[in-house]
Amino acid sequence: MSEIENIKYFALLEEFDTSYKLIKLGFGELQNINLNNDFYFLPFQLLSQGFERFMKAYLCLGYFHINHELPKPKFIINLGHDLEKILQEILDNYYFEFDRPQFDIDNEFLNTNSDLKELLYILSEFGKLARYYNFDLITDNANIGVNTKKLW
Repeated sequence: MSEIENIKYFALLEEFDTSYKLIKLGFGELQNINLNNDFYFLPFQLLSQGFERFMKAYLCLGYFHINHELPKPKFIINLGHDLEKILQEILDNYYFEFDRPQFDIDNEFLNTNSDLKELLYILSEFGKLARYYNFDLITDNANIGVNTKKLW
């Protein structure tokens, strides 16, 4: 079986580490939201980037597992910032099942949990368009995103 070059292997490890830290910091910043602090932009930015990087790193490993080579740049670029689309790509093509009850529980959660779906929708919309919501509103952009702060 092919092996991942050391430099690429360590780059993947760094992506997983970065995504972990972004997600952890994002959830930490959400805990700081209160009546005096309604700055949702930072936790949304951290969480959307963290989840996107984690899922894209996972896809690189899944792609390698199937094709015995890492994906080309276009594979990652074509995924865009749509977290729901990226998760669906994982579930459809790169979620490997094992004969263990935990994998069944995980699979059911990833496919059916409404809280996860809502979280990914909000973060996905933020990453795709809503991070520029105010500028889109100010400039009468016809392709305005959703108000993720209001959705939250």
